[in-house]
Amino acid sequence: MTTEQFDFVMQQIIKLEDRKLSIEEFKLLILYNFLGIKLSPFALRKSDRMTEEELEEKYQNTWQLTETLNYFFILDEKEGAFFYRLNYDSVKNFLPVLHINGNMFYGPAHGLTDCSFAEYRHAFDAYRNFSVKHEPNELNKLVAILYRPEREHYQDVKLSVDYDGQQREKYNYHLVADRAGIINELPYYQKYAIYLFFRNCDLFFRTKEIEVSGQQVCFKVLFKEGEEKGESLGLNSLLFSMADAGTFGNIKETDEANLYDIFLKLYDAKLKYEEFKRKNKIKDD
Repeated sequence: MTTEQFDFVMQQIIKLEDRKLSIEEFKLLILYNFLGIKLSPFALRKSDRMTEEELEEKYQNTWQLTETLNYFFILDEKEGAFFYRLNYDSVKNFLPVLHINGNMFYGPAHGLTDCSFAEYRHAFDAYRNFSVKHEPNELNKLVAILYRPEREHYQDVKLSVDYDGQQREKYNYHLVADRAGIINELPYYQKYAIYLFFRNCDLFFRTKEIEVSGQQVCFKVLFKEGEEKGESLGLNSLLFSMADAGTFGNIKETDEANLYDIFLKLYDAKLKYEEFKRKNKIKDD
């Protein structure tokens, strides 16, 4: 899917969630966009000249093609009622750069692999607040945390032997509020796409496995049940636990450490603790 196609899909997703489109209309618009078909007045006049059999064949072929887009949806059930929900769990960042009034803001890598623990904690707070309160500025803050201007002298830095792969300037929470005002000018569908991207990454951390040194690792054991709904201060607890251990330094240094490094260290500590409990036959209260 190209960036242009992704933009179009996101715009239709918002219309779908606002109930301005049916699922059938959504699939038809996506089909036409993917195939590069534009409904011109000439095409409509051509349909007027088709016989009833030709029209029926045309609509039948179109319907069959739209069925190939069923992967956009999953049939789900809640309290005995069946419904379709959007099937979008990609952790790929389809919007690596944002253009706002002549300014360029660079986003995180796929799966947030280049984010610090501080970025993730603060982004999660903004994500959770927008999910619950639907306040527009919380969405602006989420984007402002993840997207930042290019670091100084980047063209020279990226050629140095100690280049860390980071194009964005270093994260500074104190700049988020002002930049959220700039982000406010961004089209809503792009901000919502970034919201879904972060949601997918967060769900990935909590439910999926990644391969590390040939082993499958799942970070689910690091999160407390209900935390994604704001019922726990688990992320802050993880920060303080790691800072107390001094593995990455003090609280500030730990917060600036790579998100995945933090998770992997905590995961290793969790496994060792569970092994210790097993050997000593210690049961949880």
